[in-house]
Amino acid sequence: MIDVALIEDEPTIREGLASLIHGTPGYWITGKYPSIETALPQIDGCLPDVVLIDIGLPRDFRDRRYPPAQSNSRQSAGDGLDGLR
Repeated sequence: MIDVALIEDEPTIREGLASLIHGTPGYWITGKYPSIETALPQIDGCLPDVVLIDIGLPRDFRDRRYPPAQSNSRQSAGDGLDGLR
């Protein structure tokens, strides 16, 4: 069983993804959260295998503890590709 946590600010999308994942054999939703700030204090308790995060989540950019998700994704993808060239 693969445990999945969802972080999505749009309730309709969050519930739709949860329904789709829950209906897929071998997957279980361990948590659904509207924001990273809501998820962080609770996510350690559910220990998901996978965390799906909306790349376009709104947040307070004055809080620099969490870098923007989009730049992290691009940096990680770029780092992995450099060794293949």
